[in-house]
Amino acid sequence: MRRLLLVLFTLALAGCADFPSLSDRVSEASLNAEYPKLIALSQEVPEESTNTGAEVIEELDSRTAGLWARIGTLFN
Repeated sequence: MRRLLLVLFTLALAGCADFPSLSDRVSEASLNAEYPKLIALSQEVPEESTNTGAEVIEELDSRTAGLWARIGTLFN
């Protein structure tokens, strides 16, 4: 009962709230501006993986089998 009253009070409070319109605060120049150029924060290049797709699939299959084995021990 208390939860129901709390939910109803929250909904009534949210219904009476005055939310500002954010679209009115953005100028036309800002709306028509070009998308900014993205720059890298660091010059580090991500490592290239030496794994092939088949190796990744084998690893995931073995991990999945291990998890199923652990689940089996929990329920037995």
